[in-house]
Amino acid sequence: MKLRPLSLSSIQRHAFVFLLICVLGGIIYSNSFAVDYQWDDTEWIENNYEIRNIANLDLIWKQSELRFITHLTFALNYYFHGLRTFGYHLVNWIIHLGGSLLVYFLVLFLFKTPALRNVSYASHGVRTAFFGSLIFLTHPIQTQAVTYLVQRATSLATLLYLAVLILYLKARIERKKLYYGMAVLIAAPTVLTKPIVGTLPIALLLLEVFFMRSWPKKWYLFVLALSFFGLLGGILTALSPYRTSDMPFSAIFFREPGSPDRWEYFLTQLNVLRTYLRLLVLPVRQNLDYDYPISYTLLDWKTFLSFVLLLEIFLLGFLLYKKQRLISFGIFWFFLTLSLESSIFPLKDVIFEHRLYLPMVGFAIVLPRMVDAMVPSEKKAFMVLCVIVVVFSVMTYKRNSLWADGVALWQDTVQKSPHKARPYNHLGLSYLRLGKFDQAIACFQKSLEIDPNYHIALHNIGISYEMKGDKDQAIAYYEQTLDKPFTAADALKRLGNIYLEKEDYGRALEYSRRAVEMYRFFIEGYMNLALVYQRTRDFKQAIENYKTVLKLDPRHISAYNGLGYSFTELRMYDQALFYYQKVLSLGGWSPQTLSNLAFVYNQIGYYDLAVYYAERAKEIDPNNAEIYNNLGVAQAQTGKYLSAVESFKKALDLNPKYVEACNNLGAAYGSQGDTENETKYYKKALEINPQYSEAYYNLGYSYEERGKIKDAVGCYRKVLELSPLHSSARSRLSGLEKKKEG
Repeated sequence: MKLRPLSLSSIQRHAFVFLLICVLGGIIYSNSFAVDYQWDDTEWIENNYEIRNIANLDLIWKQSELRFITHLTFALNYYFHGLRTFGYHLVNWIIHLGGSLLVYFLVLFLFKTPALRNVSYASHGVRTAFFGSLIFLTHPIQTQAVTYLVQRATSLATLLYLAVLILYLKARIERKKLYYGMAVLIAAPTVLTKPIVGTLPIALLLLEVFFMRSWPKKWYLFVLALSFFGLLGGILTALSPYRTSDMPFSAIFFREPGSPDRWEYFLTQLNVLRTYLRLLVLPVRQNLDYDYPISYTLLDWKTFLSFVLLLEIFLLGFLLYKKQRLISFGIFWFFLTLSLESSIFPLKDVIFEHRLYLPMVGFAIVLPRMVDAMVPSEKKAFMVLCVIVVVFSVMTYKRNSLWADGVALWQDTVQKSPHKARPYNHLGLSYLRLGKFDQAIACFQKSLEIDPNYHIALHNIGISYEMKGDKDQAIAYYEQTLDKPFTAADALKRLGNIYLEKEDYGRALEYSRRAVEMYRFFIEGYMNLALVYQRTRDFKQAIENYKTVLKLDPRHISAYNGLGYSFTELRMYDQALFYYQKVLSLGGWSPQTLSNLAFVYNQIGYYDLAVYYAERAKEIDPNNAEIYNNLGVAQAQTGKYLSAVESFKKALDLNPKYVEACNNLGAAYGSQGDTENETKYYKKALEINPQYSEAYYNLGYSYEERGKIKDAVGCYRKVLELSPLHSSARSRLSGLEKKKEG
């Protein structure tokens, strides 16, 4: 049967639903857009160097084949927004709005299927779709899949999952092959978002069983499609990063390393499913990191009661199949969409609220239908559903307020899971972000008190001491985690950084090399190596490491700055200008970059440009001596000696030991014919640094100009003593000695 074309009223209704979802979704998530990185966000986004280069699809693919599309969206976010969290939250929010809208259309299409289009409650289809979408949108459990950035994997998988189902329904109802093709096109990337989409073929089968009166004519194509999904899922799971050389394929496919025993996990999930049902109906006492007890026997009274409850609900699904098909479908949807994470396939963490995001679709469909069935008055049913949506909206806003304060979020988690090490560790990290080092250390120590083997907390104590300025204590803690997984590479990098600050370049080089050998995508490790080589004036090696950084992150401003500096030191000014201009194109208008540009333009004789960039740098940082020195050089070269003198004096006011500014001030006075001040500042420069050959050369030249040949000869000889390759000093000394002989 073909659907009738949408009437104007239908279009207006859809537009109203879309606008309401946007407005209401915007209100209840308005306080989430500034939420900082939390938990796995740090590992998979903030410190994930493998998403920094959007062009390197192979690297993104290899990081996690099963979540390639999700990580690709993170790479796109990084390309457009860097590490600013607003852009990531915006995308998550848009995905959630899209999912809510698709719930609306899914229910509308279900009511157009043969099984529902003529039922007694068919007239309630629009209202069921409307409130179903709003319940999906506003339910507070959804916050963990929306506000928690890394769980975009869940919300994106759900969005595409629903899109495939809707297109399949549209194809079946309208009998158009085009929609089958579109469903297949969307199904392909869906497989690469999160493994929960493995239930999609069964969901399609569920639609057929519940809502279609006959199978498609070419039913074997449907069977082949199911087989294709199963085969693809198996292949991708075999490529999973969980795979290790000593794990058989069956273990890879069905069990996550570090998870409970399969039977214990199944028994525990009986209780978890009961908790999930409670959270759907009564979403209070939400917890970011549950300390959930493992169940070891079905004879445990809680486990047994959970089993009985779930069995009753499951049987209820069968009993309601004929009279309340939609409610029956919602019940089976709940069990189906949790079957991969809450059954016999053990995962390390037995419960997470974001795992309810896809099952929420079933609840969002069932709740409006149940209210309609239980409340005889349409007006009263409408009011009840409105109250539910308002209550959920308020709860979601309050939950997001908690997410907005990292310390409050983890204090809440610690209060609810007081005997678990991980929440204390993350509370410590939240304190660390605020610079509250003592509180952070106390939390990390509490974490270790609960679990002495939780070495991540040990590593974080080292970070706390490093940020606090106690480098020796930090070294002691880092050295304890060098042989631990997850922390060793970072500990090596941080040790390299500390020794770099201590100017112990040998150790800095050793630890930084070990860091990148352990983790070859470690951008900060390569940056450390580049800085060590730069400090030891091995600029070719520095350039090589900076370029390695840019292969991993083409937008790394510090690497471009480092290349600009290195090429400047090698006097390859065209290359230096290229990289400094690249910094500006990426928005890196820092005073240091602008000052460096002014220096380079001074070296190649573009003094007007040097003045321009030095002036821009001065506007941003009026207390930087180097900027005034570069400005003074450009002013002197353009004949603005009075301005140059003022600039050099300002540089010396800011840094009285700035030998180059002192020397340049002497030269500026000399250009005005003020030989007294010229000599004074050359000599002052030599007081600051007796080994500064340029001051000796300038002083010698001044003496020569005034006829003080003996003093000039002495200065030139001192220059050659300090810098034997100084050709100008050698030439002038040779000329004076020839005159003397003549």
